[in-house]
Amino acid sequence: MGELALRPWEFWELTPAELSVMLDGYNRRERRAWERTAWLAANIMNVWTKRRLKISDIAPWLAKGERRPGEPPPMSKAELEAMARANKAKFWTKINDKFRPDKAE
Repeated sequence: MGELALRPWEFWELTPAELSVMLDGYNRRERRAWERTAWLAANIMNVWTKRRLKISDIAPWLAKGERRPGEPPPMSKAELEAMARANKAKFWTKINDKFRPDKAE
């Protein structure tokens, strides 16, 4: 199921463009959730501090547009292509072997 709540057959029916749009939407929702959490923390802490805290004081990586701590760096084009070749070889071989006309039972 995963973070996008896709079943395996739904995932494999997606085009790369559709998957990219879904991932962008997921990342936007995650970023908004972090912003909301940082905003809430800043407002709660502002009750006890003299200096007004902002979201950037709580989560500076949000203000700079950086990845959150522990988030892996994006894959390079070469890494994505290598992963796609490996997956294609792994999964399409199984599918082709299963449905090949010359392998009729």
